[in-house]
Parts: sequence; C-alpha cells; structure tokens
Amino acid sequence: RLVAGGLGSVGYLGTQAVKIGQDQTRMEMALKMSSATGEFEDTLKYVKSEALRLGISSQEMGKAYAQINMAAEKLNMSQKQNMFTGISEYMKTVGMSKEGQAGVYRAVYQMFSKGKIEQGEVRQLAEWGMSTKVFRDSAMKSYGVTDVNKYLKMQRAGKIDPNKVLLQWA
Repeated sequence: RLVAGGLGSVGYLGTQAVKIGQDQTRMEMALKMSSATGEFEDTLKYVKSEALRLGISSQEMGKAYAQINMAAEKLNMSQKQNMFTGISEYMKTVGMSKEGQAGVYRAVYQMFSKGKIEQGEVRQLAEWGMSTKVFRDSAMKSYGVTDVNKYLKMQRAGKIDPNKVLLQWA
C-alpha cells in the first residue's frame, strides 16, 4: 500500500511538472509573437526578472505582458516596461489577488486595443481595488485639464488616449 501511494504521488508530481513546462512554453510563444524582431530575448529576461523580484508567476506575468505588448504598439519597449512595472508593483504592494491582477491587466489591454479610455475600463480597475480618483487625476494631468466635467466630456467623446495617460498613471 505504501508503495502504491508513493507511486501515485510521483505520477501527480510528474503531471504537474509537465503542466508547468507547457504553461512556460505557451507564455514564451505569446511573448515571441508579441515582440518585435530582436526584442524577444530582452522581453523574456524582463518578464522573468520582474516576476522573480515581485514574487509573481512568470507565466501569468508573461501572458499579461504579451497582450499589452501587442496592443500598446505606439509605445516603445522601455515605456511599456516602465508602465507594466509600475502597475505590477502597485498591485503587489496592495496585495491584490491573482484574479485582481488579471482583471487590471485585462482592463489596460482593452484600453490599448480600443485606442481610448472609456468609463467601463475605469470601472473594471475600481472593481479590483484601483483608485479611480488617482487614475482620473493622472489622466487630467496628462491633458493639462483641471475641470473634472471637461475631462469627463473628453472621455465620453473618446478623446482620452491610453498611450498618453497610462504612462502618467503607472
């Protein structure tokens, strides 16, 4: 019986090791597809070092970075990394759950994909514990706007560019 139980545990551990390897391979493929020619190695190194520094899964961080990397095509690699690091550090500092981190990354991805910041994505950030006031203040500062109503009018008109705001916010 003891041997049978031990063999079951070894089988489970083997299955988990294969799953981790598959997740790593998928993350690396996503990074490769999202990176410009010659940037993959630097991008992979960045993701692994940041994940280690922040104590976050490199697979999850890599998948999120790959999505944002593809969508934020107007930003250079350094800008993307600085923004991503700022957001990730904040989430780690406040002890945000994995689900919360995924939700924040998804909202940021959606902003870049749409090319504008809408209230729906700002609400998503708030649902996961990000301050809408801090976000709005950063957006207003990016545009030199001091009147909240003027900012909200700009937002409703689709004139708030994530490429400009998210660098300020992060």
